[in-house]
Amino acid sequence: MWRKARAKNRSKNNTVILIPVVFIMISNHYPSTYGSSRSSLILSALVLAVWAAAKNIRKA
Repeated sequence: MWRKARAKNRSKNNTVILIPVVFIMISNHYPSTYGSSRSSLILSALVLAVWAAAKNIRKA
């Protein structure tokens, strides 16, 4: 039974990590993310927003 719980936990962690990483890979093609002087601030805010959305998606 514990293997089932660990597998479910790993699946959740993979989703929460994967969605922001995919967003970073896609956002590289949009200059508004990296083109400004505050690109690191914009990127970190967007990653936090996407991370929160991923956690909410997994709760549903």
